[in-house]
Parts: sequence; structure tokens; C-alpha cells
Amino acid sequence: MLKKLMVDGGRKGQGAKPAFAFAGRLWETPRFESIDMLRPQMNQDPGKRGPGLFEATLGALVGAATGGVFGLFAVGIYPAIITRDLTWFFKTPSLNLISCLVCVPVGWLLGWLLGPPLGKRFNSPAVEVAAGVVAGLVPVGVIIVLVAVRA
Repeated sequence: MLKKLMVDGGRKGQGAKPAFAFAGRLWETPRFESIDMLRPQMNQDPGKRGPGLFEATLGALVGAATGGVFGLFAVGIYPAIITRDLTWFFKTPSLNLISCLVCVPVGWLLGWLLGPPLGKRFNSPAVEVAAGVVAGLVPVGVIIVLVAVRA
């Protein structure tokens, strides 16, 4: 971990003692590892750590699925309700696809952030699924509001 410069006075072997020690990298020092604010979960047991960002959790999967399905129709929901014409859902296929491609990763991220902590708090996978649904509907709602403001 710490690199040491050895001074032996020209002798090799027994007389070598460290002149000074310096860290190869800042985060290799024991003091930094004890107060690491960016990765506090690294000091915990692997069983107590939360899932990583790209690890699939129930909340993340449900958030991505909800965001994807409803994201396909998010652009057309407001005009379809206002005009009472269901063909608005299919009048803008490129915007619908872009909306879907935006809603899936945002739903995944919000589901990953909300699902596991709430699932652990209430000790129920159903709560994690509900959090994933809500997380998937957040970007859809934002797109609907943006379309309504633009109209």
C-alpha cells in the first residue's frame, strides 16, 4: 500500500531502513480509507452493501419497464385527451420513440434509487415494485407536462 524509499547507506540487506514513506495515490492512505465519503458502503460487509448502479433490482426493472411502455405514448397523451382523438398516440412516431428512449434509463435510475431502500425499510418486495412503478411514471409525467406547456 505505501511505497517506501529504502536507504541502506550503500549496503544491501540488513542495514536498510526507510528514509520516508509516501502514498502512491491519495486514496491508498489508511486515513483516507477510514473517512472515505464517496464510498461509505465499501467499509461494510458485502451483504450489507446496496446494489451497484448497473445491477438489476426489482425497482429498477419495473421502473424501466413502466417508463418504456408509458414513454411510447407520453407525447400523445395530452393532445389525445384534449381533442378526444386517439390517433394522436400514433401521429408522432419519432417523438414517441425518443420519449421512450429517454424514459427507460431515467425510470431505471429512479427505480434503482427508490426501490431497494423502500423495499428494505418496509421489508416487502411489493413496496419495491410500487416504487419502481412510481419511478417509471416520473419521466412520463415530466414529458406530458412539457408537451402541455408547449401546446
